[in-house]
Amino acid sequence: MTNNMRTEKGSLVLEFRILSVCIIILVVAVVFTVNYFGERKTEEVVRNVADTVLSSSPAPVFAGMKPPVLGERLRVKGLGKNFGYVFSSGNGNGLFFVVPVTDNAGPVLSVFYFSAGSGISFIGNCCQSSLDRASGSDMENAGRNLSPGILKGWVHRLENIALRIVNGGPGISTGVSAK
Repeated sequence: MTNNMRTEKGSLVLEFRILSVCIIILVVAVVFTVNYFGERKTEEVVRNVADTVLSSSPAPVFAGMKPPVLGERLRVKGLGKNFGYVFSSGNGNGLFFVVPVTDNAGPVLSVFYFSAGSGISFIGNCCQSSLDRASGSDMENAGRNLSPGILKGWVHRLENIALRIVNGGPGISTGVSAK
């Protein structure tokens, strides 16, 4: 093997290394860009779904009063991706949780409301009609394919989380997201 062939081989390896680094940087840049803009769009969709459920839902927990509106999104660290959409209520007296509850047909975005006086209440989900919500109690008419057992499990889980948020429990930190 001549000295010239070694130089060509070394130069080829160097070119592939540089190309590999450039491809990795490009992929990382694309992933961060998609994540940044995708998260904004996802939050907008989640907020719209929750607003639709709230505006069409005469939930028993709001009987005789105007339902509160969604306030600012709270960034709650230490809860995981499923609990990423926690909103304050517009009047500041409660919390809204928008979580994907898995029913028989797959995950469905469901809205829960927490107030210190009444605890967690199921409001509705994006696939449930307003007639379903108006026809009975929140546990009996949990929506299409949501069993009362699944719903009770989520109510229990979210109540514990809401109490940790309100009381500033261990591993929980909140901050209002910037718009």
